[in-house]
Amino acid sequence: MTLPRIISVENVIPFTIKTRWTTWELREIDFKPILKKFENRPDSSIGKLLSAEVFETVKLDPESRTLYWEGLISKRLKDGNLVPAPLDFCPDILFENSRVVEF
Repeated sequence: MTLPRIISVENVIPFTIKTRWTTWELREIDFKPILKKFENRPDSSIGKLLSAEVFETVKLDPESRTLYWEGLISKRLKDGNLVPAPLDFCPDILFENSRVVEF
């Protein structure tokens, strides 16, 4: 069985994203429950998504078929330097935490 993956982002409003999946379902992902846990940590990687302006910059990774936000985390290179990296969410978790809004 192939696990569902996102094929398109249909609509983004703070803090909900409608996505089309490989199941052809249109599913809505409500990020409010996740982000609520970071209200007291707005400078954390996930806490930065509490900004509607940042949240709305979401993109679809065509390779991993999941959602990501550019430059919200840092990755340490072998030489020790930190570089910006994307913050992404596991597509399996997104699918489990979404609801069908249309089939």
